[in-house]
Amino acid sequence: MTDKPEQFVEELMTRIPEMSSESFQIDLPHDAFGTLALLLCRKIHEGASEDFLDRVFDLLNEMATSQETEVLDLLVTGVLEVISDYDECSLVAEQRLNPSGQALLREVKRWWTNPG
Repeated sequence: MTDKPEQFVEELMTRIPEMSSESFQIDLPHDAFGTLALLLCRKIHEGASEDFLDRVFDLLNEMATSQETEVLDLLVTGVLEVISDYDECSLVAEQRLNPSGQALLREVKRWWTNPG
């Protein structure tokens, strides 16, 4: 099982070959996953394939069940905060995230709605 942010970047590049055409710094996990979030939202808007969605959300769901704080932080700040800014993307995420991921997304939305 992958348990470090850097390992998830490796998994990202292996599982989501569409990332190879995106511009980001591979040695910065938050940059890589922020780019994934933007790619995901763009693809959803354009009518993403089930295969693409399955591959992305399989990876995000693995991250959501991690026991590592750094991995959860990467998921929340790198992906879920971006997703929560786009209604269409957020709706798809709510349907495809596992219960742990859904809880994190709800927390992000709650924090953005009522900061402090």
